[in-house]
Amino acid sequence: MSYANGLNYLEVLDLRNNSLKGMIPPDLFTKPLLRSLDLSQNQLNGQLKEFQNASSSLLREMYLSENELQGPIPVSIFKIRGLNVLGLSSNQFNGTINFEMIKDTNELTTLDLSGNNFSFEVSGVNSTLFSHIGKLGLGSCNLKEIPGFLTNLMNLFHLDLSNNKIKGEIPKWIWKLGNENLVYLNLSNNMLSGFDKPIPNLSPGNLVVLDLHSNLLQGPFLMPSPSIIHLDYSHNQFSSSLPSRIFENLTYASFVSLSSNHFNGEIPFSMCETWNLFVLDLSKNHFNGSIPECLGNSNSFLKVLSLRNNELHGILPKRFAENCTLRTLDVNQNHLEGPLPRSLANCGDLEVLDVGNNFLNGSFPFWLETLPLLRVLILRSNFFGGSIIYSPSKTSFPLLQIIDLASNKFRGNLSSEWFKSWKGMMKQEKKSQSSQVLRYSYLVLTPFYYKDSVTLVNKGLNMELEKILTIFTSIDLSNNLFEGEIPEKIGDLDLLYVLNLSNNHLTGQIPSSFGKLKELGSLDLSENRLSGTIPQQLTTLTFLSVLKLSQNLLVGEIPQGNQFGTFTSAAFEGNIGLCGPPLTKTCSHALPPMEPNADSGNGTWGIDWNYYWIGFGCGGGMGLNIGFVAGTVAINIFVKGRGRGRRRRFHTYIHQ
Repeated sequence: MSYANGLNYLEVLDLRNNSLKGMIPPDLFTKPLLRSLDLSQNQLNGQLKEFQNASSSLLREMYLSENELQGPIPVSIFKIRGLNVLGLSSNQFNGTINFEMIKDTNELTTLDLSGNNFSFEVSGVNSTLFSHIGKLGLGSCNLKEIPGFLTNLMNLFHLDLSNNKIKGEIPKWIWKLGNENLVYLNLSNNMLSGFDKPIPNLSPGNLVVLDLHSNLLQGPFLMPSPSIIHLDYSHNQFSSSLPSRIFENLTYASFVSLSSNHFNGEIPFSMCETWNLFVLDLSKNHFNGSIPECLGNSNSFLKVLSLRNNELHGILPKRFAENCTLRTLDVNQNHLEGPLPRSLANCGDLEVLDVGNNFLNGSFPFWLETLPLLRVLILRSNFFGGSIIYSPSKTSFPLLQIIDLASNKFRGNLSSEWFKSWKGMMKQEKKSQSSQVLRYSYLVLTPFYYKDSVTLVNKGLNMELEKILTIFTSIDLSNNLFEGEIPEKIGDLDLLYVLNLSNNHLTGQIPSSFGKLKELGSLDLSENRLSGTIPQQLTTLTFLSVLKLSQNLLVGEIPQGNQFGTFTSAAFEGNIGLCGPPLTKTCSHALPPMEPNADSGNGTWGIDWNYYWIGFGCGGGMGLNIGFVAGTVAINIFVKGRGRGRRRRFHTYIHQ
């Protein structure tokens, strides 16, 4: 930042949210007329050096947050007598902070030291030093207790003590801070265990934001203040039922999260009165009963509804209003039954629909194709069935990036045309899009947002995506009754990362077009009836870390090179006709060339492999002998009349 030389007439310097690097020149803090300095959200690094004549500086506001600054804070900064705002959060500052250091900054109203590596001396602090403090940020500052000097801060309205090591109960005096004018309180990510008795009554208070998530809180439920807008009790150990009239106290609430607790009982119907609610997250509890019908049509502002991992039963709300604004609907892992309501098509902003792991039934909801913003569709582990009807529209699922239909009863062929319109999985359609987290910002001009998450099955394990990147793509159609050949068009989805077609009745060859899936990291085609050889093109997939081709009818030599050298024999077992590493079976005879059967139309040999393979599923001994005999008979019948030499070669190959 050598440009700091000069600038003697500058009063305001705002360079926030750029890519500035290097050290901050110390003389920048003492420019004769500079009153406001904002260098936050850059990549500035190094140690801040002490500077002279700090007492003569006219600086009133100094924002250095979200950089990579190191070392101790220069004492010179605290010599700037007229400083009102000091923001140093989210850096790598260290050393010891003794609050006596700030005795000269007696006009300080905002002090944010959160997100650094300080040690603090909080005992015996003269609270008069903070007489003007209104906003205090001490998050991620290695505090082990709530500082007692806070009790005398009559002007305090914003307090952040998150991400510390504070234990014990929340003292009852904390609710009276700032002469009972506290608006923002964040005690999240500590080890707090409960509330000091008696349980406080927050009704007279002015709290707008109360964030207690990720503690060890248990015991009686703390009824929020009627003024609350953001309420987060998630990731605690509350185990009671909810007060029936709780939502009457949440008239103005925009965000309510009680997820990851042990709440039980029914969801109170008073929630139908929360007209301003944008986000409601009750996931990962023990709520039972049915979903209030009003959630579909009464709240015109509701954007996110997450009820996943509960014990809810009954049906989904039948009516979703024509002005439905839902963006995320997640009811995964409950006991819901019946069909999906067609009125969900009214939710034109829907991006995430997750109804997996229930008892829902009916045919594939083809009417969802009309939703222009749908990115995530999860129907797995239900009782959906029938053929998937293809819509001729070229705009079907245009942004779809995750589809999971696994473990249902879908049947029929996979249409090539179905995959052709999935532009969200194609590079040419997303080449200008950067990787972003799928989230919803529900309060403008605030840092608050809701982050979508889903649970997928990958590598045979449940994988919870706490952050859904807009570039993450996955297709899981496993454990169904699909048949016919795998469409070549899947090879056009060149942003695809996970493809699972296992446990179906698919036949034909593995498409060579899969060689175009350069982003593919996981491919599972196991437990089908695929035949032919493994395409050499698969060896060009250098990101492939999971490959499962086991339990098929594949033949010939396993391709070698690149990632194929890392896969174990388990990836190929159950294919009697395969040979070569990593299998122990050597390829002593190359597979003889054959002309395709003119009647088959699919480039295979024209052999009924289901008939040929019948003996190999019977175990050893007689079963294998029957299999070989049946296979020999089938092949001799097939080649009869096509030349004695060719028949002899096939007969020899079978016995080998």
